[in-house]
Amino acid sequence: MKKRLLASLIIPSFIALFSSTTVLAEKPSWAGQGKPSSQEREQHRDEYRDSREARHEERRENREGRRDDRKARHEERRENREGRRDEHHDDREARHEERRENRESRHDDRDARHEERRENRERRRDDREARHENRQGRYDN
Repeated sequence: MKKRLLASLIIPSFIALFSSTTVLAEKPSWAGQGKPSSQEREQHRDEYRDSREARHEERRENREGRRDDRKARHEERRENREGRRDEHHDDREARHEERRENRESRHDDRDARHEERRENRERRRDDREARHENRQGRYDN
């Protein structure tokens, strides 16, 4: 019972909906008034061409706008890429400079240690010579 009632309500609703779309469709001004004259047909054809050309022009302008937007995005990305490249280059130079300074610092430290060792060796040698001379002096006396 409920199914029949539901079906009897739904089916006519769909039929009415689909048939109303054709009734409500846009029609030329001469529709339903008999066969149009050649002048009316030509006027309708011209109106259709004009609207078609307007749509075509609108699409062309939209395409150009999208192309300009794409070019702007591309240019922005290129500038960002160049900026990142410059930052990377600066960072790389800074790291290189830091390594060079560290290397120079290590070399300076190494040179200082070598100089200290050389001085210690000379001092030990001088001490040995002094001890040796003292020993020689004791034996000579």
